Amino acid sequence: RTLTATASNTPGPSPTATSSTTSTVSTTPTSFGWQSPTATPTPTTSPSPSPTISSDGYPFQIRVGRNQFSEPRGVAVSADGSIYVADTRNHRVKRMATDGTVVSMWGADNGTTGRAGTEPGQFSNPIGIAVDADGNVLVADYGNHRVQKLTSDGLPLGQWGSFGSAPGQFAYPRGLAVAPNGDIYLADTNNQRVQVLSASGAPIAS
Repeated sequence: RTLTATASNTPGPSPTATSSTTSTVSTTPTSFGWQSPTATPTPTTSPSPSPTISSDGYPFQIRVGRNQFSEPRGVAVSADGSIYVADTRNHRVKRMATDGTVVSMWGADNGTTGRAGTEPGQFSNPIGIAVDADGNVLVADYGNHRVQKLTSDGLPLGQWGSFGSAPGQFAYPRGLAVAPNGDIYLADTNNQRVQVLSASGAPIAS
């Protein structure tokens, strides 16, 4: 529609000349009434990938690339500066140099697929990790209810424990530390206790 406004340039009751100015406002009818003909587009975003639900009910994203992690929960540093990471949801342990370069990965399929396993050197949600005075790596293998001992290159040296509440048995162990004499202190989570093991895995106290 057009709105017209007229203004007189000559004062007095009998103007001899006039000029008019016309202003036009264009609008576009829509089902919502009158609005500007140019609407601002609504930004769109790509949906995030659906999370995977783990066996214990927690959602997580699968990130199994060599330089990726999925809920890492434990870290330890050896005397030579090597960094060991319990890459929990990827069911693996990663050894890294001081600059973050990945040196090796341990677990089922050499830690490349995010698959859990029960064989020596394989893990199911590893959490606690520590390095002893000899440079060996100890891992609280949470989902397998055991402790694993490996060389600095990831070769299995031994494993201790099974599911249960007797001395030397565990129920979802999480935290782990090694004393200077080699004794192992393990947070035996679902048994509501701390167990002390010798360097060879024999139970000492709980």
